[in-house]
Amino acid sequence: LLHYAKIKLHDTNDPVSNLIVRNTLYQNIILGDPATRIPLPRIPELAVTEDGIGTEPEILVEGSQSTLRTEIHNYGFCLEDTIQAELSIRHLGQEITKQQQQVLPFGESIYLDWALPLVDVIGDIEITLSIDIEQRVVERSEDNNTVTVNRNVLPRGIMPLFPRNY
Repeated sequence: LLHYAKIKLHDTNDPVSNLIVRNTLYQNIILGDPATRIPLPRIPELAVTEDGIGTEPEILVEGSQSTLRTEIHNYGFCLEDTIQAELSIRHLGQEITKQQQQVLPFGESIYLDWALPLVDVIGDIEITLSIDIEQRVVERSEDNNTVTVNRNVLPRGIMPLFPRNY
């Protein structure tokens, strides 16, 4: 059809027919082949990654006020209902806190802030974030709904040294 339109464009001296053929030719170039199918997401695809978990301040000190900021991604279709997110913190093999938050429907990504209780906690902690813990959202892969990161908590008397701008 495209080849025929190009030939007709060169063979036609009629200005109206020439304009119709030219517009058809340009429309196919701009829009592309109508037989081409673009794969659009049809279901949500939730994910959490290690890069999506950060602390404020970056260096944790026992007894200090700290916040954990997490990012949840949705690489698929927008959610229709709320989901449950769960944060678990373990220290020396024991769970010191478990928190849950209701997550409203969102498009591409959403940030959740969590309070970090660091009282009488010194050393390595294991932070686990899980989303869709009730398995209410049908996804292609459920493997990326949980992530675990390790952080270190300094004792109370030690102050971290930060680089100073000269």
